[in-house]
Amino acid sequence: MGEPLDLAKQLQQLRKDNTRIRLLGSFLIVGLLAVIFTNHFQRPTSLEATEFLLKDSAGNVVARLGAAKFGGTCLTLMAKEHAADAQLCVHDDDGSYLALVNHQGDSRVSLSPGFTDYEPLTRFPAGLYIRQDLGKNFASLTLGTETKFALGHGPQNSILVSSPPDKPEITLFSGEGKRIWSTH
Repeated sequence: MGEPLDLAKQLQQLRKDNTRIRLLGSFLIVGLLAVIFTNHFQRPTSLEATEFLLKDSAGNVVARLGAAKFGGTCLTLMAKEHAADAQLCVHDDDGSYLALVNHQGDSRVSLSPGFTDYEPLTRFPAGLYIRQDLGKNFASLTLGTETKFALGHGPQNSILVSSPPDKPEITLFSGEGKRIWSTH
């Protein structure tokens, strides 16, 4: 007869333990939800820094967002060992530009609504400039009071289409840069 009483006590103890575990679990869940809810509203809304660097798994910088050498801000994406890059730069006084450069800078594409280049000091009007083999071949489209489209080799134009407001002109040049034909 002692066995049914022991079994009843054990059953009652199991019910008490079960109730305690449920209460403890409920308190833990409520506490966890409170922590998550509190942290959600305490997250910073902004992150401040002078410069942001993104590095690959080897520790090489592959992207940089920060101040440019001559003012303004640039986002630069770089290939391994900086062999090629892409830059998007904005300046308060000098406008903005997008530059795509291939291996060691021998080919470049620049697109800009107009900017000042400080090396060498030159003012570029709005336009598109494509250069290959360190300038051995190029195409240039500039917009402004005199819109121009130029194709060339080295420092010389081969074909120049110029469209000033009063007198548009097409000019062909020899390999030595001498004018060989012109509409004027």
